[in-house]
Amino acid sequence: MAKPRVFISSTYSDLKDIRLQISKFVTEYGFMPVTFEKNDIPYDLTKKLEESCYDEIKDVSFMILIIKEKYGTFSTSTISDGLINSVTQLEYNVAKKVGIPIFVFIHQSSYDEYNNYTKSDMGENYKFSYIENIHLAKFIDTIFEDKAFRYMFRYNDFDDIQDTLKKQWAGLFFKYFENVKKFEQRKSEFIPVNSFKFFYFRRNKGLSQAQLAAKSEVSETKIQKVEDAGVKKNHIEIHDFESMTLDELQRVANVLQCSVGNLKAGLPDDFLSQYLLYYFKNKGTQQRRKSFENSGNLFKTKAVIFDFDGTLTQPIDNHTTWEKIWIELGYDINDCAELHRKYSISEITHKEWCELTESKFKSKGLSKQHLNKIADDLHLVNGIESVIKELSENNISLYICSGSIDYIVKRALRESGRNFEEIKSNKFLFDRNDKLHSIIGTRYDFEGKADYISQISRDLDIHPYEILFVGNSLNDEWAHQSGAITLCINPTMTNPDHPFQWTYSIRNLKNLNEILRFVTM
Repeated sequence: MAKPRVFISSTYSDLKDIRLQISKFVTEYGFMPVTFEKNDIPYDLTKKLEESCYDEIKDVSFMILIIKEKYGTFSTSTISDGLINSVTQLEYNVAKKVGIPIFVFIHQSSYDEYNNYTKSDMGENYKFSYIENIHLAKFIDTIFEDKAFRYMFRYNDFDDIQDTLKKQWAGLFFKYFENVKKFEQRKSEFIPVNSFKFFYFRRNKGLSQAQLAAKSEVSETKIQKVEDAGVKKNHIEIHDFESMTLDELQRVANVLQCSVGNLKAGLPDDFLSQYLLYYFKNKGTQQRRKSFENSGNLFKTKAVIFDFDGTLTQPIDNHTTWEKIWIELGYDINDCAELHRKYSISEITHKEWCELTESKFKSKGLSKQHLNKIADDLHLVNGIESVIKELSENNISLYICSGSIDYIVKRALRESGRNFEEIKSNKFLFDRNDKLHSIIGTRYDFEGKADYISQISRDLDIHPYEILFVGNSLNDEWAHQSGAITLCINPTMTNPDHPFQWTYSIRNLKNLNEILRFVTM
């Protein structure tokens, strides 16, 4: 018999011991705990950790959310309100959207300070002594407002959580038997269905519409109507999707061996380019299929966002701009690599990474002169000027989103840099003697690249799939989460054949004009 699966959500550093205790309690209760630290979440190498968490939440019975004083790591993904949240808060938001029960436990000290904060008139100027920051207070605000989605309790230690869960779960079993009849009524509730994901899962299961209809006992006409919704308009919004009853969608999901959440519309993956390209390449109207065959792209390109290192520069010595600086200052390249390793395993934050680097650079007297030498030694990729000019003349907005340094990027690009609407990268500030004063880390590297693309999509009022992102390395892999078309050129430390990370690839680009075949003017 299948066991209920329980997703345990919290920050890690301040709640490591309690997470372990709850996991043990859940197991002893006969349920199956789902936690990232014990490899209970099946990682998909084409996806980021938190994306795997979201996929897993769609298939669990309920969530236990523990809050102490920490807010948590900021996430790359965004929900429909466009706000950037912590991974923990995004897990909570996805659980709400999927509709599973959520048991929220807030530490008594956080609860007390939150109450003091709400009673004060200081707003965001309130000085917290226990809660980490205003973001956590606002998260608790949201939890208080979501009365229909959660059960909320206070705790001081694990025993409080354990005792509460025992009572609550006993009560839930009692309610379950009383609500069996009510569930029959809920079966008629209408759920919006994502045409693109529906088609993707059906085709990958190897079923025709008729076969799916026969196995699920949902009419073939209804299935066809749901799938065809995606070809009705050029500019597709969530309200354009058709709906099924919950009972119908559950029967379809059972046949396709996925969850209702995998097929439901209104989730962060609604318009991922991978689903859209698969849909229009294999199902779309004849005109759209012909367009795909002729141009390799189905959608008019309205913006192009470039990475810098290794994308707009020639990879002559395989050293990044950052590595060049460390070497120029007399450090070993492994000193740079060690900080990257610590960031990659979340041992340090991006801000801490920048602060540690700043300290090292200052101790060696880094100045503009060092950066000038490095920038002047860079070789831009062949054809950059003509390509940038052609894209600009066709009213395609151009941007750079890079983990490099703004001073070096702008100096290296020279006149070509004027054609870019914006250059997002790490900032170096200098004192009046041209010595390094501070480093301001960009929010838009690694997982932040998806956030930046989403921001551009909102600013230009265009769909993400109308944006082409061009990158080359592992820190560019997250761009696909935005739904943009992604192109990998001269790949380094990334697999260009991963279909969900990279839509297209050019393994050995010699001239930038080679990317134009992936641009629909």
